Amino acid sequence: MSGGYDYDVIVLGGGPGGSLVAALCRRQDPDRRVLVLERAKFPRHHVGESCSPGWAPILERAGVLEKLHASDVIRKAGVLFHWGEADGETWTADFRDRSGHGVRAGSFQVDRAQFDQLLLENAREHGAEVREEVTVRGVERLSPNGFRVRFQDAAGASGSSTASYVIDASGQARLLSRFFALPVVPYDDMNNYAVFGYWKGSKIAAFDGPLIHERERWTYIAAAPDGWLWHIPTAPDLVSVGLVTDAETLRAMPGQPGEALEALYLRNVRSAERVRSLLEDAELVQHPLAPSMLMTARDWAYHVEQTCGPGYFLVGDAAAFIDPILSSGLTITAHGAALAANALHSIWNDPALDVELLRESYTQAYQDMASTYHRLARIWYSRNFKCETWHWEAKRQRLRTGRHPADESADEAFLEQCMGTFANPIEGSFGVADFDDRGGAQPTGRVIRDHLFPRSREARTDAPQKHDRAREALDVSALSRFRELLPARVSLRGAAYREAESYFTDRHTERWRRVRYAEITDQHTRDRFERVVFPAANVVPLLAEASSLALAARRFCHDTEPGSSAHHTQARLVQSQILQLDLLGLLAIESPAEQPSVGWPAPLQAIGEAPLEVSVDLLGESIEVLVGQDRVVLTAFPSRARHRPFASTETTAFAYRGAGADARPMVERLVFAYRAWEARQPEAARVFWSRSFLLAGSKTTLGPAT
Repeated sequence: MSGGYDYDVIVLGGGPGGSLVAALCRRQDPDRRVLVLERAKFPRHHVGESCSPGWAPILERAGVLEKLHASDVIRKAGVLFHWGEADGETWTADFRDRSGHGVRAGSFQVDRAQFDQLLLENAREHGAEVREEVTVRGVERLSPNGFRVRFQDAAGASGSSTASYVIDASGQARLLSRFFALPVVPYDDMNNYAVFGYWKGSKIAAFDGPLIHERERWTYIAAAPDGWLWHIPTAPDLVSVGLVTDAETLRAMPGQPGEALEALYLRNVRSAERVRSLLEDAELVQHPLAPSMLMTARDWAYHVEQTCGPGYFLVGDAAAFIDPILSSGLTITAHGAALAANALHSIWNDPALDVELLRESYTQAYQDMASTYHRLARIWYSRNFKCETWHWEAKRQRLRTGRHPADESADEAFLEQCMGTFANPIEGSFGVADFDDRGGAQPTGRVIRDHLFPRSREARTDAPQKHDRAREALDVSALSRFRELLPARVSLRGAAYREAESYFTDRHTERWRRVRYAEITDQHTRDRFERVVFPAANVVPLLAEASSLALAARRFCHDTEPGSSAHHTQARLVQSQILQLDLLGLLAIESPAEQPSVGWPAPLQAIGEAPLEVSVDLLGESIEVLVGQDRVVLTAFPSRARHRPFASTETTAFAYRGAGADARPMVERLVFAYRAWEARQPEAARVFWSRSFLLAGSKTTLGPAT
C-alpha cells in the first residue's frame, strides 16, 4: 500500500513521540509500512522524567499502557509546590482519586532510559521497522510528492529510503526545520537552562502520607534563589534533582566552568529549605548511562511556525518546547503523536477529506496546546508567589473551550492542567450535550431547581462531602451572577466574532472530523492564539438584537419544547456561554433594568396550612415549594405552539416529586387551584411564566392565607 515508495511513512526519531506515532499508525492502519530511524542505541540517558495522567488514553490506544503499569515504574501521586521561600506557601496538585487510594492511569515518574526503550520496543512489536544508530543526513522532496530520506549507519555506510509521508520526531534537533528552513519562533521570556543530577538516599518518605502505596511518590517543585528546583523520584532510592535558571546566571558564574556549575547547583539546593532537608543524608551520584555527574540542558522555549505541510508532520520537541515547570513535555509529545497518527489515518481512509484544511487544523491545534502551557509557565517566571494567580490563569485557559463550565473552580482548573488534560478550544463547538461529569451537565440534560439553589441540597439526608459543598457554592455563585445579568443588555466588548470550519480530533479518537464553530477573539491582546470557541448555533449573535439578555436567551430557546431535555440543554448553553464571556472580560454590560415584579398567582397564596417559600427555576418552568421540612418540586410543562409564546390552559401539565404523604394533599390542592386560576386568567398565567424567566431563581416567602 506504499504507492511505489519503500514505506508509507518514515518517522525521524525513536523517542516517545516517534515510538507512539509509529505504534498508533500500525494499530490504526495495520497494512501501512512504517520505518523509524533513531540516532542513538537504546537504552540511552534522557532528562524529563515526570509524566501526567492526561496522556493515558493515548498510551492505551498505542497498546503500551498495560505494559507500563505492569513494569516497575514509580507511580506519580501528584505535585507538591513550595513557591516563595519568604512566606513558605505550599500547595498540592493531587492526582489520586477522590478516595485517596491509587493514582490515575498514566501518571508515572520514570527512568527515561528504560521508559523510552519500552515505548520503542512496543512500536517494534506492533509492526514498525526500527533502525537504531542511524543518523539522518537529509530529506528531499520527490516530484510530484513523497520524500527520499538519506541516512548513515554506525559503521559509516550510507543509504536512503522513500516514503509518502515523513514525521519529524527528532526532538530539539528539529531535522525538518533545518532541512526545509521552517521558521522557529522563540518565547523570549523563557530562555532558560537546566542543571541536573541524581541523588541516592533522599528522604522520599518525608512526603509519603498514610494513603501512599508502595512505589507511589510525589514530584516536588520549589522556588530557589536563582530559579526553581525539581525533585523527582525515578526509582525507590533514586531522585532526579534539577535547577532551572536563566542564561545570565550561568554566564555570570565565576571560576572554572565545571566547578562553578557545581557550586551554583549546590548553593541553590542548600538554600531551598525543604529540598535541603530531603537531601541532607543523600549522596550525589552519576546515572549509569549519563555522561557526567552534573549535566545541563537548554530549556529554551519555542514553537515552529509551520508544524505540518504537504506530506510531513512535526511532533514533540520538533514542533514545540515549553518550559518544564508543569511537566508538560511528554503530554504535549503524546498529544502531538496522536494528532499526526490520526491525520494519516484520516487521509488514508477518507477520500472526501479536505487535506489543506486538515493541515491548517493540525497547526492550529498544536499552537493552541503549546500556547496554553506557555501562558501558565509565564506566570511562574513573573515571580508571583501566590497560588491564586496560577490557579486563575489555569481557569482562564480552560474557559477558552465551552466543554468546561464557568463555575469550575480555579484550583480545579489548575489540577486539570497539571494532570495534562489539555482542552482544545474547538471542543467548545460541541456544546453542553457533550459535557462530561466534571463539566456539570445533568445526566438527563435537564436543569431543575435542585441544581440551581443550595437550600434543597442542604435538606439531603446524606451529608455532602467537602468537594460537593464547594461545588454547590460555585454553582450558586455562578448562577447568582447569571441572574444579575439577565435583565441587562449585554454585548461583546473589544472582541471579534466569526464563524469558521475546521477539523477536530482528541486523545480518545482515531480520526479528525469536520466541525463548524464560532470563534471569538480578544482584539486587545497581542497573543494571536487567544480565542474562545462556541458552537455555530450560539447566543452571541442574538445579543446585538435583543434589549436584554433574557430576551436573547428566550429567542435562543424558542424552537425547543418547554420542559424538554433540549429546552433545558439550550438554557444551560446560554448560561455557560454568558458566564464564560463575562469571566474573560469580553462582555459590555449596560446598567440592568429594574427587575420586573411578578404577581404571584392566588393559588400559591391560598394553601393556608403553613408559610410557603416558593422558588422558580432558570426558565420559569419549575416551582419549588418548601413547607416546613418538606420540599416539593412542581414542574410545569406548558406546551407551546410556534405561533404563540406560551400555552393555553388545556395543555398545561404538572409533575411533582419529593412530596411526602403529608404534603401530597397540599400539592394536589395547589395544582387544582393553579389550573382553576389559569383557566380564569390565561393572560395572567402567560405573564407569570414569561416574567418568572427574568426572576431566574428569585424567591418569595408567602404567609398563610387569611
